[in-house]
Amino acid sequence: MKTLWIARHAEAANGLNDSTRRLTAQGQKQARQTGLDLCVASPIKLHVMCSEATRATQTLCEWQKLPDWNGSETFHSGLYLANSGTLLQHICRAEDRIANLCILAHNPGISDLIHYLTSRVHHLQPGDIVQTSCNIKSWQELSEGFGDLIRIFKPKS
Repeated sequence: MKTLWIARHAEAANGLNDSTRRLTAQGQKQARQTGLDLCVASPIKLHVMCSEATRATQTLCEWQKLPDWNGSETFHSGLYLANSGTLLQHICRAEDRIANLCILAHNPGISDLIHYLTSRVHHLQPGDIVQTSCNIKSWQELSEGFGDLIRIFKPKS
């Protein structure tokens, strides 16, 4: 059994260069709030695959500041604005020793990934995190319908 967390970066400011848009003050607050939820709900070590876009790396940075943070991370340029198929390819390449994996990326790909894995439609808003349970032994087995949506963490307004 594996746990996959699907996360959207927190709220970012508008900007001319999309990949370098920074979190707003509200976005920093959102990241801290859902990061706390993630720390509580994920008692075992979490590995985060993070988009290299500034707003995603800043979201992860807010999580890492939390006193209960127990995670590791890798950064992937291919997650920036990736579609669900590309996101799935990254997940399937994760090491099988990782039981608790989070993909931190962007819409619409991550929302489409939730639908593909769970057959549930959920459009992630900035800062949202979805927990799914996957009845697999290897990440390579992950495919359509293999995830059960457990819960959704949303930042408080």
